[in-house]
Amino acid sequence: MIRFLILCICLIGAYPSFAQFSSTTLLSQIPITVNTGEKPQSKIWAHGGKFWTVLPDNNGTHVWRLDGSIWQNILTISDKTTSKVDCKVMGNVTHVLLFHESTAAENEAFFDIVTLEYAFENEIYLSHNVASDLSLGQIVETATIDVDGRDRMWLAYTRSGKVIVRWSDPPFNNWSNDINLAGGLKGDDICVVVTLPGEIGVFWSNQNTKKFGFITHEDGDLPNAWSEIEEVIHATTGDIAGGLADDHMNLAVASDGTLYCAIKTSYQHSSQPLLGLFVRRTTGIWDNLYEVSKTGTRPIVILNELEDKIWVIYTDQESGGNIIYRESSIDNINFEDDGQPVNESNEQTTDREHILISGRYNNVTSTKDNFTNEIVIMASSHSSSAGQPYAVSVLATSETIPLPVELISFTARLDADNAVLVWKTASEQNSDYFSVESSTDGRNFTPIGKVAGNGTTQLQRHYTFTDRNISRYKAEGIYYRLRQVDYNGEFEFSPIRHVSAPGLPDVVTLKAFPSPFDNYLQVQITSKEEQPGSILLYNAQGRIILSQEAALKRGINTIPLTELDLASGIYFLKLTTADQQQSLKLISK
Repeated sequence: MIRFLILCICLIGAYPSFAQFSSTTLLSQIPITVNTGEKPQSKIWAHGGKFWTVLPDNNGTHVWRLDGSIWQNILTISDKTTSKVDCKVMGNVTHVLLFHESTAAENEAFFDIVTLEYAFENEIYLSHNVASDLSLGQIVETATIDVDGRDRMWLAYTRSGKVIVRWSDPPFNNWSNDINLAGGLKGDDICVVVTLPGEIGVFWSNQNTKKFGFITHEDGDLPNAWSEIEEVIHATTGDIAGGLADDHMNLAVASDGTLYCAIKTSYQHSSQPLLGLFVRRTTGIWDNLYEVSKTGTRPIVILNELEDKIWVIYTDQESGGNIIYRESSIDNINFEDDGQPVNESNEQTTDREHILISGRYNNVTSTKDNFTNEIVIMASSHSSSAGQPYAVSVLATSETIPLPVELISFTARLDADNAVLVWKTASEQNSDYFSVESSTDGRNFTPIGKVAGNGTTQLQRHYTFTDRNISRYKAEGIYYRLRQVDYNGEFEFSPIRHVSAPGLPDVVTLKAFPSPFDNYLQVQITSKEEQPGSILLYNAQGRIILSQEAALKRGINTIPLTELDLASGIYFLKLTTADQQQSLKLISK
């Protein structure tokens, strides 16, 4: 085993014998006007070495950034205070669904789509609305979004007992009509859309048939070309009063396309599970229901494939209570108790059930993405709590306890458009190989290569690996780490290293979006050096509509042009610096 010089003996001695998160840190509260859950929705993501969320308060809907253990309000993206949010992160861009439910005063549900673009140098997001106040019809409880492998965004919801999807291509400002996928549901049944390798899927509850349903659409097919409905059932014996399906669900997808669905049942007998997990294999075959718990509500599911772990997190009481979790290996799913208490008081928990947030909370939420070592889990205070409702959250870590290894050095440097990684070991014991992993956000890593180890040796060994064409990441910097694996499968991680993106172009570049635009235009200028510039927007007749000076910084400069209020037609955007000019043809809708 390679011997990294890190503290490990004390950690191993202190590590509990039962499996659970390695640590949890309580984070600052966020005042809210809408609860954090909505069952299938996800309101948290990780990017740029930070965690982010979108939540509404009394002043609008905002992007919040986690700095240490403090949530900071950094950007207002809507003046609406009723936004139920679903977030989909795609590299430097995060798409945000703002769903507004039907109410007694407003019987029509509607949604907005906001696109957030990450500015690496300032650790902030810049936003623009691409779709606003689009109707979903009457009596719609919730909605979710996802993006397929061809960058088409899908929106899924239920209305009048039907499962419905709509779609939009970039920049997502024009949306299709309804496509009905299934019917015969109860009025409070819901659905969720999810991206799988090469296809999009929709999962829903049907309390009339007492089953769950699932259907898929292959990327690139005609929008209304969908598979046959897959009935998702529980093969069981005993008292099944109440039936299987209830309108609680949350999904996670493994890298190979295996689908994990945490659900609540409607069973009314203690012999049957109240919370469970369905698994759809890559063959399209569903496992029988795995029991999670005979109590609880509103479950979500999260994965850590690197450590072969899956968690189901939920509220332990229907009316609000502790946020607890159960854990299992992915390869051998088993959430059942073995009767060993967690603590002396044994507060209705076992070694498979752990309190994550203690108090009276509900509506747990987290991220659509799988994670490796850190994740934020959030819930909201009980609706009947006195005073301002708030979101409470924890930063949970799940990481392999480091074993003794001896890594002398590990460096990463830029060479043209390649990242060159070099590391040296002082000794190795049973070293099988190094998995080289990369990340654009410093949290979610993907294997990109493998380098063979040297078994057992007391001699220094040198290693190198080149990650070619790192411009393909379309990021301003790439993070790297090593996962060293022994012959017996045990592994440990190296420190993380960072490589900045290749040098900036010699000429200034000019971009603008959305296209077509209406009253808002976001201008993006890339400059190799600090320099003054000027921006002109003029119409097809040559009349100047807008003139603005810009103090360009080295790197990417983003300049919003707002309240343009222009007639439909062709316009031209021109950038002038001391020695260069760039122009774009634009269309106003």
